[in-house]
Amino acid sequence: MSTAELKNSIHQLVDVISDNQTLKAIYTLLSKQTSQEKDWWDELSAKEKATIEKGLKDIKSGRLHSHEEVIAKSNALIRKHKK
Repeated sequence: MSTAELKNSIHQLVDVISDNQTLKAIYTLLSKQTSQEKDWWDELSAKEKATIEKGLKDIKSGRLHSHEEVIAKSNALIRKHKK
């Protein structure tokens, strides 16, 4: 389907919707799409980008902890500090 055909199909679908809540949801979705001029990555600081990149390298290198490990360690620390 070409871009023009796709736009036409969307217009036709929207024209038959009478539910205001659905129309508002579509409007919100479309307005966010057209108002996004910048990529969120471009708005991060150099430090934030470096931290994310380090985390991605850690994942690739297998330096991770399971959810269960983190919860167990957190619970142990909480119990230790409650005494």
